[in-house]
Amino acid sequence: MRAAKTPHAKMVARKKPSMTLYLRLGGTRRTFHLTAVQPGDSIRDIKADIELVAGIPAHILRLSFLDEGDLHDDSTVNDNYIVTGATLDLRVWDHWQLLMTIASKGDSETIFNLGVTKTSSYKSSYTDYMNEVDRQDWFAQRGFVALFIACHRGHYGLAQRLINAGVDVNCATKLGRRPLHAAACQNNYKIVNLLLQNGELRV
Repeated sequence: MRAAKTPHAKMVARKKPSMTLYLRLGGTRRTFHLTAVQPGDSIRDIKADIELVAGIPAHILRLSFLDEGDLHDDSTVNDNYIVTGATLDLRVWDHWQLLMTIASKGDSETIFNLGVTKTSSYKSSYTDYMNEVDRQDWFAQRGFVALFIACHRGHYGLAQRLINAGVDVNCATKLGRRPLHAAACQNNYKIVNLLLQNGELRV
């Protein structure tokens, strides 16, 4: 008697369908979306994608879902019961909030009152415990974040003023992305040319 045929022992693994997630940026009316998200992606991975999608450096980002608790970087989409079509709340740490909001609006007057140059006299509870070297480094970092956001949003005037004030166009996020990447991913070619004209950009 002939044995019945059985399915092949080695089944080809099916690729899990990708997800689309929506992002609501606190302090603004902007919304963004991510596509091709996988259930096993970590929150750290999601933040890396958001860096260029929303134009905000990943290290200042906070993500929450359903409540205000921060999602842990090492947890995954699945761990947090996030489903396709879900909306995540996107925020930044408190001492970055005002700077992010003003830079997103392209307000080139107010931004210079928020500590974006090394010679700034800006003070806050965060800077009170810094020595002069740390304070200048902090201001340089704030200037870079403002420039990164301005380049992503297409605020040419703000980007130009920040560069003229000494903000380094060659600074990069912890993921290695510079203002050039932020401008290019949004097809802000006028700003791309501005950046290329104002420094030897490292590849």
